[in-house]
Amino acid sequence: MLSESLANLTTDVLIVLILGAILVMEVVTMLNQARQAGSMRKLEKQARNYMQEDLRIKRGQLEHEMEDAIAVQDPKVWLASVIGAVTGVRPELQDLQSMDISPGIKVITGDTRDFKRYILTPAIPPKIVYKMADPKYKEGLDARMPSVFGKNPKKNLEPIELSVLNAGIFFDRQAKAVWVKLTHQDLSTDELMLYALDLA
Repeated sequence: MLSESLANLTTDVLIVLILGAILVMEVVTMLNQARQAGSMRKLEKQARNYMQEDLRIKRGQLEHEMEDAIAVQDPKVWLASVIGAVTGVRPELQDLQSMDISPGIKVITGDTRDFKRYILTPAIPPKIVYKMADPKYKEGLDARMPSVFGKNPKKNLEPIELSVLNAGIFFDRQAKAVWVKLTHQDLSTDELMLYALDLA
């Protein structure tokens, strides 16, 4: 009887030890994966920065020859071509507007006749943009002003990051010129975020 109890106890202890070991292994694996994911994000950012710098060096040779091509004559045409380059569909934008989504934070919006709105923002983390997209968010803004993001913004707004890598070799210079022209503010980043909304 005693030996049977000891055998059961030993079995229970072994089961607990095995489950504990499995749990520890899972935790270690999860920590390693999180560390690897962080390393991959850093590596991706470094590679992107390297490619952008490489493009800037290469374009330095072209800038004097292409000064006319770099200048943006019509911001609406320029933005439509940028959107076309990154989405594959060039929209027919109506007027572009500069709007405040928070004190000191401006965006450029362009609507189409088929009830789409394109919103160009500085490189603000999407989490903050989602907060600002909430119609109840009126921090420092006139409460009567409608949200730039419409009445019922979707929480799954997926931004497209725009840079010299996907929006044209002179994107950063052109974006800064357009930004100043429309918002009357300097743009302190070389990258912008593009959001596309269905307003219908």
